[in-house]
Amino acid sequence: DEEIKNSQNKLEQFFTKHLKIHSYICIPLILNDEVIGFLDFSKTESQMKLSREDINSLLVLSNQVTGAINN
Repeated sequence: DEEIKNSQNKLEQFFTKHLKIHSYICIPLILNDEVIGFLDFSKTESQMKLSREDINSLLVLSNQVTGAINN
């Protein structure tokens, strides 16, 4: 959808220009099919290169955080 694409571009421009963020990833924390929070990571000096293994590790971390919150 064009409206969503324009919105994403504006958000990307805001991150890059005003916050000086070049790379960003946000992972939802999900408990009982409900989003209870987010883990987000950003880098301001250069772009992050994330492999599939890196993303899988972050997903495992998000599951561990969600488990700790639940207990």
